[in-house]
Amino acid sequence: MATFLDTLGILNFFAPILTSVLVFTVVFALLTKTRLLGGNKVVDSLISIVLGLLVLLVPDVIEIVNFIAPWFVLVFI
Repeated sequence: MATFLDTLGILNFFAPILTSVLVFTVVFALLTKTRLLGGNKVVDSLISIVLGLLVLLVPDVIEIVNFIAPWFVLVFI
């Protein structure tokens, strides 16, 4: 029988992918909202994908994002 602690192990397995998706979403939202690059969604999405993949390749950045993200949620609540 699976327990709650067993599911946390599975969550740690997918943490880099979820972190990459989080970075993609935040960067895309910021670029779309601020229209920093002229409001072109194709350019915004390409830059967001590239930054998401770069985060996926650097393990130190994944650890930093995983440490900081819950604190931002706590501050906004």
